[in-house]
Amino acid sequence: MNYQLPQQLGEQIYLVAQMEDKYILTRLKSLQLTADTATLITYVNAHPGTRQKEINHALNRQAASVTNMLKRLEKRDLVIRRVDAQDSREKQTFLLKDGLAMVTKINQVTADVNQLLQPCLLPTGEVNIQKFYQALLTALQQLGIAD
Repeated sequence: MNYQLPQQLGEQIYLVAQMEDKYILTRLKSLQLTADTATLITYVNAHPGTRQKEINHALNRQAASVTNMLKRLEKRDLVIRRVDAQDSREKQTFLLKDGLAMVTKINQVTADVNQLLQPCLLPTGEVNIQKFYQALLTALQQLGIAD
């Protein structure tokens, strides 16, 4: 894809946000994850033993969608669901060893975005949008996404 930096600041911010999303989603795809499954994994990491109802709420997804995500993650040995000892109708979700390793990989994607952004911060805390655009463009080119 060919990314051209527009003249208007609002359009620049929009384009950079799209590029950042594309970078993150491409990196997650290389881990065979979607944004939702990555969020689910990090949520379960932060809340071990969480019930599906809580995951539904955190992801703002319907129960059936979350159930399907959990089943796919179970098949990959990333999570396990166990019957709740206090309520046999509920299941608690935990990360397995591979799930914990996946959290590290997901966190690395976020750290890499922060590493791209850090040199673009001005002393006032503002972001040099042109510099961040160039950093993202280079990163997307390295992933083979941008021209």
